[in-house]
Amino acid sequence: MNERHRFSDLAAAVGKLEQILQSIGIEITDPKNSPFKRAEAILNVMERVHQGQAASDSTADQRENWSKAFSLGDLALKLVAANAAKPHEFKKLSGHLRYLAGDAELSLCSFTPGGHSGTPAEQQNDFIAELRIAACCVQMMDDLEFDPPSGKKKFQGKNPDIIGRFNGKKWAIECKTLHPDRPGAEQNPEAFLSRVTAARDQIKDAIKNNRADTGIVVMNMKNTVAPNAHLPIEMKDGEIYYGSHDNLPLAMANLVKGYNKLITPVSETLAEREVALAALLTSQELGGHPSIAPCVLAVYFVVDGILKDGKPTLTMLRMLQANPEPSPSDGDPMSFAQKLNSCLQDQPDHPAESPIGSRADFIKWASKAGDFTLHESQAVDPHKVPPELLDKFQEFQSSGKESLQWEETDELGNKVIKRIYKKPMPPKATP
Repeated sequence: MNERHRFSDLAAAVGKLEQILQSIGIEITDPKNSPFKRAEAILNVMERVHQGQAASDSTADQRENWSKAFSLGDLALKLVAANAAKPHEFKKLSGHLRYLAGDAELSLCSFTPGGHSGTPAEQQNDFIAELRIAACCVQMMDDLEFDPPSGKKKFQGKNPDIIGRFNGKKWAIECKTLHPDRPGAEQNPEAFLSRVTAARDQIKDAIKNNRADTGIVVMNMKNTVAPNAHLPIEMKDGEIYYGSHDNLPLAMANLVKGYNKLITPVSETLAEREVALAALLTSQELGGHPSIAPCVLAVYFVVDGILKDGKPTLTMLRMLQANPEPSPSDGDPMSFAQKLNSCLQDQPDHPAESPIGSRADFIKWASKAGDFTLHESQAVDPHKVPPELLDKFQEFQSSGKESLQWEETDELGNKVIKRIYKKPMPPKATP
């Protein structure tokens, strides 16, 4: 667990959220066997194991239970904080909160079971991700409007999920989630771009109808992280052992590496079309609107293991990446992203520990945990070689190898292993 939250803190937040629901007249369908009670029980057991007061069951894979308990605990932290900070705005979420009363799949980091658009499992996962962002918006915005769960069918998804005032402007926030039923959603650039353009159009309609001054796209990236990729298991003599990272920056760097695997082909696809992601959002010629924030906020929630005092300790990784990073002239989008990141990290009044800015910002933060090695790969178009890579690419061409790898040292003294390879050319169309 991280230093800010113990397992017992999460369990207490889940219990408090249950009390809040009851206080506003929302009755839990099955109080004794609800997701709340299951999460509380799992988290309390985790706390006792962590304190050495109980033994962990090493014969059963607990990752799915841990993920669900962490997910509800994280959501509860944000909803309880939202209720305490702005109860008048929190009440506007009553329609959403009623959804929690049933036996829904309250998971932020599991692949959608079955993976088909429109299934109850997908709707539940989408809803929880949107509710989590909504709880953060209560803490950082005013004059809020929330598209009710029933509104999805009524308005056919034309309304943004959230509209509210931030820094004197009305913002429209639309949350989207990638799903594995859309082939290769975790790797397919087209799946990512289709979700971005759909969200953009919803925000654009809100601006045109004078409901918002600006808006921003938030992408829930949970289906881009392979199940249990950050918490692998190994069987030894009939017992399960869980893998872990040496420290938090290394775990976050691994998550960023996964993000780059997705966003790199997205950028390459846009480059082939000679279009930038910011232009896709803001250019009227491309269907965008100049008032929309020129970036997408990608949000992750992953359960991982971090070594602490020589033993693996379960930890929540909450990460936000702004792509592309807003420039200083785009002050409002960066301010919004930074504030949302602070709320996602449960510290709304302080800058979040994990940065969302440039690569240098991330490296500087990660370096606090000690020296580490970065790995950077880049596909190069033989007809468009960047000037800084020209010498290395000529060396690569003459070597006859499939790729060229070398070592550099960055401005902060970290070792960087760089690799270049030829960018695959698009297949020729067949008649």
